Amino acid sequence: MRGFALVLLAACSGGTGVESPRTKPRLRLVECAPAQPLFVEVDGRVTTHGRLDGAGLGWAGGGRPAPARRAASISFGLPSTTGMMDAMVVRKTVSTRMTDLQKCYERELQVNPSTTRHSVAWRFAVAQDGRVVFADPTSQQMSGPTSACISRVFRLLQFPARATGGSITVTLPLVFDSIPISDRPPALVGSEKVAWTPFAVGAFAPERATTVARAAESALRGKASKLDACFTANASGSLRTLLGVQGDGNVAMIRAGGIGEDAVERCVEKELLGVKVVNPLGDATEITCDFARGDAQPWRVTPTASYGVISTSRKQMTFGKKSIAVGALEPDALPANATYLIVAEPDTPGSVLTNALAWASEGDASIVALRDGNRAPMYLGMGRVGHDDALASRPMMMLGRGRVQACLGKQTRDGKLSEAGQLAQRLASRCKSMRCGTLVIGIDDLAVAKDLVEVTSAARRAGFDRVLIGGRVLCEKAPDLEDDEP
Repeated sequence: MRGFALVLLAACSGGTGVESPRTKPRLRLVECAPAQPLFVEVDGRVTTHGRLDGAGLGWAGGGRPAPARRAASISFGLPSTTGMMDAMVVRKTVSTRMTDLQKCYERELQVNPSTTRHSVAWRFAVAQDGRVVFADPTSQQMSGPTSACISRVFRLLQFPARATGGSITVTLPLVFDSIPISDRPPALVGSEKVAWTPFAVGAFAPERATTVARAAESALRGKASKLDACFTANASGSLRTLLGVQGDGNVAMIRAGGIGEDAVERCVEKELLGVKVVNPLGDATEITCDFARGDAQPWRVTPTASYGVISTSRKQMTFGKKSIAVGALEPDALPANATYLIVAEPDTPGSVLTNALAWASEGDASIVALRDGNRAPMYLGMGRVGHDDALASRPMMMLGRGRVQACLGKQTRDGKLSEAGQLAQRLASRCKSMRCGTLVIGIDDLAVAKDLVEVTSAARRAGFDRVLIGGRVLCEKAPDLEDDEP
């Protein structure tokens, strides 16, 4: 993904509840959800932090050697019952024996290595005391020994006892997949510090990861008091954690950020490492869990948290001992295998920001943040360099000096900076039936960094969760963008 540096919109995670100023802030879990990769290309190819294999970003291994053997993956469908039993109780109880079920199916793979998938339901009866009194498949798709093994596992389940109701018959659809081990996400590493961004580091989160996210919410609520102890008494703000959940449910990689204090974020990572989450997918995946302490606030980025820091101002940009003045030629790219943090003074012109993004273009990712007094820099998003014809069909906004242009295809509309919200809403309206996804925000040479707050905030309010910022947006002149659907 050369030529790209990831840019996300300025965002607040969390709710809108207001606490009394006399009340000590307390940490609360807002929501867990599947972690999203940065960007999906027009042809459907997922682009992540510059590396599709996630190497160098906390995922062990890298590359894709030829698979030597295959592993079992199991997922659940929606159970049906003849009596009163909650579907989540069924799935949670069966999940306790996930490892045993996988071992049963691995026997099938040894007998028939070419098999790829079996979809079969298991019917079992749960007695009033919670014991499973019988269990059999509804069809014979697998070998007799494998089916018998799975039935034995079901008979070992122990459900909650019930005061009344007698036996309940449950039918649970199961999907058994055979996955080449080299195609599975590599093991997650918890000991290595990985620079925080709000995106997944790999393209490994399936849509079904929502079930893992819901399970994580239950697990993390029990950690609330220990996580809250990581904060100083009156500290407040929003925190986003990205959790790498292994196939066995162990949380093995944590990236915490957004609060702007390195000690707090490292403490949260330490407390969450090793948490166990019910993972019915059987595959490693990444989820995000958002927290707020006090009122939800814009994310803050900790400059000392494993970033290469580029500082920009009206006169120059610097990286370590290197300085480049305004008007200089585009610099050679900084080393790869790094995540760069571009900290912009409010009056940094667009031309300097564009050069800073080019300077960081070989990195795994670049965060753009605004210097905000003595506090940690305010997160604006992630960044993009140059122009890509593949983005021509995407919604775009171009920030100039006090003005904004919005376009989608050949439909364009210009407005004042104060009208950025209206323009973003128009784009969102036209995108409802087009599944636009990503909003691209370009920066004119005469734009200033502080105005990005207005535009990215407008994009967030309009519902654009993924924003790429930087470079020039080439809007084609045509009739004005209208409110009606295309």
